[in-house]
Amino acid sequence: IFMKVYKNMSGLDFIILSRLEKGRVLVKFLETGSVVESWSGNCAAGKVADPFQKSRLGVGYMGLYEKQPYHKAAHQLWSNMLKRCYDPNDKKGYYGKGVVVDPHWHCYANFLQDMKSLDGFQNWVNREGYDLDKDTLGDGKTYSRYTCKFIPSALNKSLGKKDKKKIDGE
Repeated sequence: IFMKVYKNMSGLDFIILSRLEKGRVLVKFLETGSVVESWSGNCAAGKVADPFQKSRLGVGYMGLYEKQPYHKAAHQLWSNMLKRCYDPNDKKGYYGKGVVVDPHWHCYANFLQDMKSLDGFQNWVNREGYDLDKDTLGDGKTYSRYTCKFIPSALNKSLGKKDKKKIDGE
């Protein structure tokens, strides 16, 4: 059986597995194997996104999640965390200095789920001037659900100066 291979706007190949009701289809991406529902018209136009495509700095991907009221702020936080660790153009970041994001958090959906259980999360959600911190629980080298919590921005800034010296070897 020949199946037509489509390309999305990012150049990723996908096929239509089955037709559902009311113009919906089940789509499978060939590279990642992920399966999503879409409108048939979006397939023809290439407007189908693979939630497991590594679209953020070659490491981050969205995954499957339900939007939360704080989704936009959480996505910005996740994106900035990846940028600090993996963007060679981020002069203020940690690129090349051994600071990493746990692979579990390369997936935004995992980050979104885990952040709710971090200490200080409610303060961050309430916009009380809290930042995500990796230095007080861990060795300052890994962003993860085990090494991060939300702390007041002023405290984070004061820790950052001390820890930046450790990372830079000064």
